[in-house]
Amino acid sequence: MAGPDFYKILGVSPSASADEIKAAHRELVKIFHPDLFSTSAEKARANKKLQQINEAYATLSNPGRRRRYDAGFSKSATVANGASAAATRGSSSSTPRPPSAAMAWTDLARRVSKKLGQLKHDYRVVAETERRRHQRAKAFQKPRTNARTGPPKENAWIRNFRGLSEMGRNSAKRWKQLVSPKVTAIIAGAVILIFGSLILSAVFEEPESVTAWGLLENTVNEPAKDSVRERQWISLGHYNTTSECAESLRKQVALDAQGGGKVFLDERSGTIAMTIYAKSEAALADEYLHAKLKQTPAGAADRQLLEQQAKAEAREFITKNGIAQRVKHYQCRELQLLKPESWLRNKLKQLGLI
Repeated sequence: MAGPDFYKILGVSPSASADEIKAAHRELVKIFHPDLFSTSAEKARANKKLQQINEAYATLSNPGRRRRYDAGFSKSATVANGASAAATRGSSSSTPRPPSAAMAWTDLARRVSKKLGQLKHDYRVVAETERRRHQRAKAFQKPRTNARTGPPKENAWIRNFRGLSEMGRNSAKRWKQLVSPKVTAIIAGAVILIFGSLILSAVFEEPESVTAWGLLENTVNEPAKDSVRERQWISLGHYNTTSECAESLRKQVALDAQGGGKVFLDERSGTIAMTIYAKSEAALADEYLHAKLKQTPAGAADRQLLEQQAKAEAREFITKNGIAQRVKHYQCRELQLLKPESWLRNKLKQLGLI
């Protein structure tokens, strides 16, 4: 059976238990996760290594697949040993290859994981022992009695807090006896290094520029109050691709068409559109008439006279200014946006520290 050595990839022996294989896989995933590397080349190598690790774990964690792999692997190992022995007899100056850096990291992660698992087990044993000792001492303890009031009453919260404090002190003493100061210093240093790297990356990492598509809108009233039409574009949303922006634009002009606007859409690209809301002389006269009816008392209103005045005002407005209309322009543009800064970096900027 030709293939990779899954035991070697995970850094465990062929007789390793399921728990050891699971622990080794968890530690290797933490070490070779692509998000822990900065450059694209390192991310690619880490991703390739992670695929090998997951393939090895998928095989060795399944009992049936592991038995089939062991059967094929033993045959392959026998053939490889025979070829290796022949090659050794043929060449007398062969030297063993030093272990690679990945194997060294795998072995270190396995040993650290095994040590942490042993420490966790010892801590549980110590905590359970102290809990049972405390219960036995409490059972044999005789409460003090008073001739008048009887046995003293103690708050349950205070009693539980005292028991937890005593258990914590005993557990700390037991920890000092079981774990050497070097191991404690290594664990504390690793925790400080991880949190320090996260804080430094949050502080000194500059916000990156990303490319996005933005749907922009510009509304112009014609005729404008001034002779120059001002184009002030407002953003209606940001999208990852052109197709998403074009789909949002089609939905927007569909709503405009339902509202009585006349839509002009560039069907070839789908990224440019225009909606025109026009007011004819009759519509403008009707708007003026409603305004006059609201301003005039109900009993003193002469509707026929007001209609004539409204039509005259509308005709005069269109003669001077032309047909009143409102034009909406839509465009999908490619924009350069900055990723939002982290909360810590933003606070340090506010304080003037960076």
